[in-house]
Amino acid sequence: MNAENKPPEPWIKDGKTGTGWAFFALWFFVWIVGVLLFSDFLWRTQIYGLKHAMIVVQAILFAQVSFGFCQGVVGYFLKPNFKQKGSVPPSTEESRSAPTALLFPVYNEEPARVLAGLEATYRSLEKTGRLDQFDFFILSDTRDPDKWVEEEMGWLTLSRRLGALNRIHYRRRRENTGKKAGNIRDFLERWGQRYRYMIIFDADSVMEGPTLTNMVDAMETDPQLGILQTVPRLWRAQTLFGRALQFANRVYGEHFSRGLATWQGNHGNYWGHNAIIRVNAFMEHCDLPDLPYKEPVGGSILSHDFVEAALMRRAGYKVMLYPGAEGSWEEGPENIFDSLQRDRRWCQGNLQHIWFLFAKGIPGRNRIHFLNGILSYAGSLLWLIFLVLCTLVVVQFSRTGLSFVPIDGMLMSLGLDISLATQGLIVLLYTAMLLLGPKFLAWFDAGCRGDSGPLRTGVNVLAESFLSALIAPVMMFFHSVFVIVIPLGSKTGWNAQARDAGDGVAFSTAFRNLWHVTLIGILWAAVAWRFNSDFFWWLSPIFIPLALSIPLAMLLGSPSVGRKSSGAKILTMPEEESPTEVLDNLRQGTANMRDGLSKGPLSGASLAFLDPYVHALHVRLNASEEPEETSDQIADKMLSEGISSLSPKEIESCLNDPKALQRIHRELWFSSRENLAPEWRAKLLQYSQLHEINRLGFNKRSEV
Repeated sequence: MNAENKPPEPWIKDGKTGTGWAFFALWFFVWIVGVLLFSDFLWRTQIYGLKHAMIVVQAILFAQVSFGFCQGVVGYFLKPNFKQKGSVPPSTEESRSAPTALLFPVYNEEPARVLAGLEATYRSLEKTGRLDQFDFFILSDTRDPDKWVEEEMGWLTLSRRLGALNRIHYRRRRENTGKKAGNIRDFLERWGQRYRYMIIFDADSVMEGPTLTNMVDAMETDPQLGILQTVPRLWRAQTLFGRALQFANRVYGEHFSRGLATWQGNHGNYWGHNAIIRVNAFMEHCDLPDLPYKEPVGGSILSHDFVEAALMRRAGYKVMLYPGAEGSWEEGPENIFDSLQRDRRWCQGNLQHIWFLFAKGIPGRNRIHFLNGILSYAGSLLWLIFLVLCTLVVVQFSRTGLSFVPIDGMLMSLGLDISLATQGLIVLLYTAMLLLGPKFLAWFDAGCRGDSGPLRTGVNVLAESFLSALIAPVMMFFHSVFVIVIPLGSKTGWNAQARDAGDGVAFSTAFRNLWHVTLIGILWAAVAWRFNSDFFWWLSPIFIPLALSIPLAMLLGSPSVGRKSSGAKILTMPEEESPTEVLDNLRQGTANMRDGLSKGPLSGASLAFLDPYVHALHVRLNASEEPEETSDQIADKMLSEGISSLSPKEIESCLNDPKALQRIHRELWFSSRENLAPEWRAKLLQYSQLHEINRLGFNKRSEV
């Protein structure tokens, strides 16, 4: 084979097999040391009854914590298994012409934010000179009639402004079968054969043009690379809760992602967005099966991304992480309730992955991904069980009235003459090292890079660690509840994630959701104090956040407190002071799009019946769909009682029926005002004021 025909060398390296095994050897050593230290400590207090269960539970928890510790440490000390940050894959004539689809699946999201993100990505991609190889698809599963019509209006406005009616496409499904995975499957069945790659966005995602072209170029260097996943950075947090997540993602995320890439190699994971996928391989091998039994433990797969990565890997394609990618962004939850709503859905999906732990043909490291995902929620239940066991052991011993006499243990047999209290402190410090060690390494690294200076970075690391410690017991409680109720048949719906802090967390919301958590914290503290004051102080980091969960939720979810922390340079990011061009465009574009879609008191759905232009647009975009028959009674009710008298499902039915839609539109414009509902009279007046027109006497001076 001559040099000209030689296939390109894969830009992202698989890494040596020995590196992965070295990682697992380190993990086993760190884990077994922790288990032995804790077991020896309990041995000196004499193991009996509930203490056997404590050792088993703590061994599982140590395995989970040790794994995270090793990821952070390995990511700090070892170079990644791929090119260093700052280098780019080679751009070839073939890669510059590879047809690529950018997919924006949405479900009841704010149209202005989604469209502004698309526009910012479009403009950044345009500057690379490679826009011609990319097409944009807004894939709507929206059920909210107002947002549906606003999506259509926003799509037309944006496409005309960019001169991209042939490049930005909008499609809404009549039936949202299969949720997000079904939405993407529908796209592939319709248009998948046209594209070599697809890049999936979330509703709050934005990516820079050079990042997108680099991803395509990287895929072109390796025909066996099926999925390339970037590590999105969080941004735009407005509350202390969101800012803590954002800071952790920025400062610790790079090390953890490099450690993750080190052990997983080409057996990587897919997180559902901000990733590029080889279309033909995905279509051929990643069709999702239905699980045995019914939801929530079976049925349709909720967390489809992990499964699709495993299926891609089973087919022989590589799935890899791209932590060095700059310019990949998303937004995080702004308060504890938004986070828990998302976690409830993720928990159900991750528990379904139990089926795949034993499925045929799944590579071992993908099974580890499934197990880690399960333990990310089941670990909270194990932590709660461990704390309850500790409490029961203390109560049980206190009720005996016996004096405590420690015996010799393993460390004593090694010639280490240490007291039981000192050994307990060693166990505590070892656990703290596993939890906090990677954070302090990240502090050192960020300080050396000069992101914010070592002192300010250190203050922020301590602030984030403190806030995380306050949040953790509350999350532990709710995650434990999720893990218990989901197998009992409690399933979650498919709701849009809140993307904005709004006015913060109201007291009524916090009290309604957290009063029982507060009560548990107070009662737990009382029991600990009643039986052992030393145990009371040992348990205080758990019950204090539980008892104060209501004011904590309000404080951490407050936008005003978040603004003050930003002004004080607490938990800050460089992008806050000097945002990248794409982020600045997104911020301005969101505000502009909101203004453009705002029609005063008129909602999106009512404009489809009232405004001739919006009406024509809606009819045209839905002309290819099978018409839905709407009863005359629903149309009559809308005209005589107003649009607010109908349910969202009834409004959607009218919007899906061209005959009913056109009849209502015609009646609104040509029937006498006396035959219209007062609501429609008011809307017609509002419309005439907006557009300075006179329709049957409705003008600026008319009275309804």
